[in-house]
Amino acid sequence: MGAELSTAVLTAETELWARVQAGDEEAFALLYRRHSARVLRRCRGLIVTDGRHDDVAGRSEDLASGAFLHAWRRRGDIVVESSILPWLLATAAHLHANDRRARIRAHRLLRRVAGLRETLGGAQHEVETAAQSSVFVERVRAAVRTLAPPYRSVADLCILRDLSVRDAATRLGVPEGTVKSRLHHARGRLRAALG
Repeated sequence: MGAELSTAVLTAETELWARVQAGDEEAFALLYRRHSARVLRRCRGLIVTDGRHDDVAGRSEDLASGAFLHAWRRRGDIVVESSILPWLLATAAHLHANDRRARIRAHRLLRRVAGLRETLGGAQHEVETAAQSSVFVERVRAAVRTLAPPYRSVADLCILRDLSVRDAATRLGVPEGTVKSRLHHARGRLRAALG
């Protein structure tokens, strides 16, 4: 009897997913109610393990919502053989990893911005304030967008994304010396734009 019930639940879920793929929001809501608690627990575990203990509940809900939103948007591409749950759990983990990488890149950018601010002659307390100011970071990004294409691409890779000169040269398909020269000019133009 248990095997029959399990088969019926799996069949029901594949049928529900077929309805979701056809755009049935009620079927998606039913799948959400069925799996949201489990996805939320997984998200909470990822965030706590990552050491991000500030607003665990809110961050977990955002991450779980992101996994379900991703499932809805990609519903035409997802193949469900028995349950959508494994896909949702894997997607939540993937979104968490992406968020973690983005936070690391933002932290590195703040450090580089602080260094750029320091070269502009700011005092130490101004450097610390600027490093934590998303307004200044956005000013740097906006200034990079105004650079001519060869300088913009090098500044984007080396300053904003923290790639090495060698990696930037490989990605752009130009010699390292070219990247160094363009980076030097880009920094000078950024100093002028931000000064």
